[in-house]
Amino acid sequence: MPGLPAKPVISIWMKTIAFTGNCSGPNSEEARLVILTPPLHLSRYPPLNQTSHNIGQRAESACCDYLTQQGLKLVVKNYHGHRGEIDLVMQDGNTLVFVEVRYRKNSFYGNGQESITSQKQQRILNTAEEYLQNETKLKNARIDVVAMSQKPQNKDNGDLEDNYTFEWIKNAF
Repeated sequence: MPGLPAKPVISIWMKTIAFTGNCSGPNSEEARLVILTPPLHLSRYPPLNQTSHNIGQRAESACCDYLTQQGLKLVVKNYHGHRGEIDLVMQDGNTLVFVEVRYRKNSFYGNGQESITSQKQQRILNTAEEYLQNETKLKNARIDVVAMSQKPQNKDNGDLEDNYTFEWIKNAF
């Protein structure tokens, strides 16, 4: 309608965008675009490109790079079996290594290895057993946990490994 300001476009994930001034009429060329910050209660949500899935994938990729530098060879990423999922399946000599990657942005709710419940351990064991029965001839195996956290001084410098600290627990359970 002539003479009415435009309605603001509001999105939880993006900054609020609003037009001020008349959007039609003689002053329409003078309408200003104003970018407002989202309300404080919405600032805890990650930006669109930083979903939990994306953050987890970046952590798993960094962990894979780290373990490769330690001498392991990647066999499979994100193995999905009937009984569950394993983040990384790697080979260390003649031993198959099932790796559970646990990333924590901070330790407010505990560190990565503390977050693995007995149910999660059982799911990993069952999935590893399924993998050994169906996917490989190797019989030597172990389950490792890599607990990761983000280095406070490095928010994102492009090199994935430099952004994290790693605690590699061999034969975790």
